[in-house]
Amino acid sequence: MRELKSPLTNVTPVIINSIQFLAGVGGIFLVSVFERRSMVLFSTIVLALLNFAIGTADLFENPIFLLTSMTLFMVPCGAGLTSVIWSYPSELVGPANGKYSSLLSWTGAALVTIIPPYIVQAVSDNNAFPIFFFFASYLCVASLINFYLLEDPSKKQQVIELTNRPTSHEPMI
Repeated sequence: MRELKSPLTNVTPVIINSIQFLAGVGGIFLVSVFERRSMVLFSTIVLALLNFAIGTADLFENPIFLLTSMTLFMVPCGAGLTSVIWSYPSELVGPANGKYSSLLSWTGAALVTIIPPYIVQAVSDNNAFPIFFFFASYLCVASLINFYLLEDPSKKQQVIELTNRPTSHEPMI
């Protein structure tokens, strides 16, 4: 990666990791307020947008925008209790979709581990922006997959209510 000529580069890792830690602690409490599916969908979409912003800031070599985008990235990453490598939470799918969740989790982990070194090797001057554009694209695809395959708890509640209705041969009290 190119060297950013900014006095903030020495303290940024501490600031960014502190923000992610605090957001992660906040995420623990957010789970009790919001459903996990909504948190995953929202954070994955926001992470995709922020990856695009980080890539754009790196492309135009704007250190303040880059550091700001990287710092903002940590909030949905920590608070949404999600990660770039693990953007498909397999614990949120029903047994019928278990095979898809395993396939997507392992494929996603492999993609984000294998592809970035090839991108770095292919790009001159150690530019990092293509990696961030790759992750933005990956997270957009993950958001679509999550939207269609993660179970909606409101629909699950409707099914529970329907299955708990008394049948016609049972007396209604």
